[in-house]
Amino acid sequence: MTCDVSAVERFLADAFQFLTILPSWTMLALRGCSCRVLHQCLCSVAHAPKRTRAHDLPGGVSMADLLLEISGKQFRRAYLLYVIEICHLGERYFYVGQTGDRNHFTARPAFRRLCGHLEDTGQSTQNQVYRYIAAELLEYAEAKRRATLSDKVKQAVEDFLVGSEIRMHVYEVSAFNPSNSRAAHREIVKQVSALETHVMSALAHSGKRLINKRILAPRAPCPYPSLLARVKLDFGIQGG
Repeated sequence: MTCDVSAVERFLADAFQFLTILPSWTMLALRGCSCRVLHQCLCSVAHAPKRTRAHDLPGGVSMADLLLEISGKQFRRAYLLYVIEICHLGERYFYVGQTGDRNHFTARPAFRRLCGHLEDTGQSTQNQVYRYIAAELLEYAEAKRRATLSDKVKQAVEDFLVGSEIRMHVYEVSAFNPSNSRAAHREIVKQVSALETHVMSALAHSGKRLINKRILAPRAPCPYPSLLARVKLDFGIQGG
């Protein structure tokens, strides 16, 4: 079989992140393959037609127009720091948030928070991102004061989102332990909130356009300096 080396290179570039998280025994198995066998396998995969993965469907191919897959671990509660990034017509907007409820004994998964931020149900403590788009970017005054948004506003926000790309950068601070006391839970929430303040401040001072309404200055050293450093590195923020 004649192999197009550039096709293999493109395949490896796409597969690199997957290969780096393979279980150790799988990597050992790959190392045990001869170069000739591994080369032939890569050539075959690189030239195979691209199909939507659907592991449990007959034939393994989905006929759906869109297949959304959510890893089961995304349902596990955890204390998280996240940054929502909206890219629209060359502009970028950022929202910094955290999971870990001050009033309730829980810490929701990231995708639940993202769903809340994009709700169009009207006045809510969760949909800050949706309201920002409607009120600040599209300049609909009713989005600032009305409990229920009109169909006109909803259509405008939908059109905006259709022309956008949304990313959610998620950083796990610690797992949620339902056996913890409420006092311990509140202390963790306090620390994660302090980290959130440091991240907001860093993004704001670097010139990023923040969606957050309140941007407070940090009052104490960051409780998670290594995690803060990771966020800064991801967003190209230099220095302290």
